[in-house]
Amino acid sequence: MTPTDKAPDILGRAILVNVDISAWEARKHDREMTEKVNKRAGAAPDAGRYHKHLFGGRVESLSAVQNAQHALRIMHYEQTLPWTDTGWRLLPTANHTAYTEAYRQHVVEIQKAVDAFVSQYPKLVREAEKKLGPSMFRAKDYPDVNEVRSRFNVSVDYSPVPAEGDFRVTLPKEEMARMEKSVRRRLQEAVKLAMADAYQRLGEAVSDLREHLHDGKYLRDTMITRISDVADMLGRLNLTDDPNLEQVRKQAIKTLATADITGLRSDAKVRTKVAEDADAILKQMQGYYAPPKEGK
Repeated sequence: MTPTDKAPDILGRAILVNVDISAWEARKHDREMTEKVNKRAGAAPDAGRYHKHLFGGRVESLSAVQNAQHALRIMHYEQTLPWTDTGWRLLPTANHTAYTEAYRQHVVEIQKAVDAFVSQYPKLVREAEKKLGPSMFRAKDYPDVNEVRSRFNVSVDYSPVPAEGDFRVTLPKEEMARMEKSVRRRLQEAVKLAMADAYQRLGEAVSDLREHLHDGKYLRDTMITRISDVADMLGRLNLTDDPNLEQVRKQAIKTLATADITGLRSDAKVRTKVAEDADAILKQMQGYYAPPKEGK
């Protein structure tokens, strides 16, 4: 049974989730410096724009906030499936608990990083005055501490997956039928995309390991843990209860995720056996995942 055939089954089995992250980047367009640079280069006034870093360069505490926010984005994509290109993602209800706990932990880490940055902010501004000098430093470019803190925000929104007939409007029957057909088609396409993404994740992890089994020289522990993590996650992201996906992910856990990295590096026979196991998994995924061709 194809993902398209199973499209209606996702209603009640998944919700939509969107994470909104905002931050203060400590950069500002400097009009006077832009004019000077363009004039010095003999260029047109609008040939380029000069954006100055308000702290005169990289600040470790601000980078820590940005890294924590980036980690949240990565988690959001890893623990959900594609839906639209507007930020909304499909969250299978089987993964809701794991997702919300991971989200909470990441928000705590972001808040810690923001607190550390804000505590250093007055000192950073004083140092920026020295780094930027009188020609570039302007006190008005720096918001007060409370405003800076308010510019770092994280929020999560949930929404039900739209269903056919889920319209609270009165329209001609022909228009209602067209809208319901559009929703049905969107659900089918979304499920197909989501399941393709699931196969892609596992296929890429298995292929990555397989490509490095020739001599064992460049094998890394992370190649094994990646397969384990992806296969485990797909147990909760299998939106349509696809039996083939369930079978290959279990096979990956049994034969690849348990491989001993030391043995793989040192024993050609062990590498040959694991390579055969990887090939068997990739063969079972034919039609769902196509490994990249060598040299690409």
